[in-house]
Amino acid sequence: MSEKRMVYAEDVIQHLEKWIIEAEKCEAASTYIVATTLKHVLKLVNLAPTAHPACTCQKWHPASEIPLLHHEVDENKCEGTFECDVSEQLLLYTEEEGYKVGVYMKDCYGFDGWLDPDYGSTIHHVVEWQYPQKPSKERSA
Repeated sequence: MSEKRMVYAEDVIQHLEKWIIEAEKCEAASTYIVATTLKHVLKLVNLAPTAHPACTCQKWHPASEIPLLHHEVDENKCEGTFECDVSEQLLLYTEEEGYKVGVYMKDCYGFDGWLDPDYGSTIHHVVEWQYPQKPSKERSA
């Protein structure tokens, strides 16, 4: 059985509404059928059950579990080329400072750990991490 994928319904609704408006501008019968189909899909998305936020939050990972890394090369360093493997920005929970944003990095100089992405300082005593959640439309407006 294949894995289930979660979809951010607000994004789907926004695209469907845009496509319905575009389809309704056309006078062709086939476009009317497309608009009707899109309205039906929109209705199904709107009727889908919502989940309690505790069920939809990202899973916390222990600090011992390394997040996915991607390779970066910076040719503009004074000392020459700088290469590292770095994660995307993550939400961290640390023993001393609580919640922080950070990245995990392994660089060509032997560093292997957590960093503040804005200042480059080391973040110590990371307990857990998770991928940041997408903000809701209500909070981002």
